[in-house]
Amino acid sequence: MTTLVLKTHSSDDDFNADLDYAVLRITPEMKRRVMQARELFQMAKSKQDDIVEIVLNDASPEYYPYHALNTDDLESEDDELECCFDEKELELYKDNGVGIMKEDFAIGMEEKRTECDQLHISEEGFYWSCYPRHCSITISTENLGYDGLLNDFERKTT
Repeated sequence: MTTLVLKTHSSDDDFNADLDYAVLRITPEMKRRVMQARELFQMAKSKQDDIVEIVLNDASPEYYPYHALNTDDLESEDDELECCFDEKELELYKDNGVGIMKEDFAIGMEEKRTECDQLHISEEGFYWSCYPRHCSITISTENLGYDGLLNDFERKTT
């Protein structure tokens, strides 16, 4: 099973409630749900052209702080990321905010609690958003493309 680490964005530039990463396991059920939602979006869009996106309740990603992705005393965010990515994936993550986690990497803590977790489906792709518990900010993930999902986000080797 492919596991992605997605960079998150906060609606508040100065605060993100320690929801620094979203970890998304690409399961058959998750793929099916996204692709069914895409079909629903396309059907609605064909009947009413000004529909921009549809939003569904969905808590597929787990959210973690920076220090959840390391094992010991590491000095920077980049050092922490080296623990869960191989070298190539680390560069891809730095470039576009999405990387495939090493298969043998284990996250050393429980996920952060969130509420109102939602899946956003649009013509261009999909992403998730949520509210950290007891906060009034919105956290959102990087936008993902449908082609990547259909291929389990496998990297092409040349």
